[in-house]
Amino acid sequence: KSLFPRCISKVFTLRFSPDTMPLLVPAILVLHLTDVVLIFTASISNSWYRLVDGSLTDLWYRCGFTSGDENWICNSTNPSRHDEWLSAVQGSMVMASLFTALSLGIFLCQLFTLHRGSLFYLTSIFQIFA
Repeated sequence: KSLFPRCISKVFTLRFSPDTMPLLVPAILVLHLTDVVLIFTASISNSWYRLVDGSLTDLWYRCGFTSGDENWICNSTNPSRHDEWLSAVQGSMVMASLFTALSLGIFLCQLFTLHRGSLFYLTSIFQIFA
């Protein structure tokens, strides 16, 4: 007989007392909400880096002052063939946002539909992908 499944089951089996369970679910809900806020803030933020010339740049736009009338002009960051990493980072941020939002939705659905003592496997898979 192999000991591998028994070792794995002991590692992933957590026992919580009935007194800590009412605190665990709100803590996980706060964790999911914090993840959603941080991911969306990081994706949407408009001024990540201030360059030497005073312009601002982020994943989506590069903004700077015009020389004469002090107006902001923003151009989309169109990655060239030398900036393929920017497309990869943009795609990763979009996918992280989607998986985080889906993880929160699945958590709320499983919270009200799973039987007592069931585990949130689907939620954890989506959270790992995020």
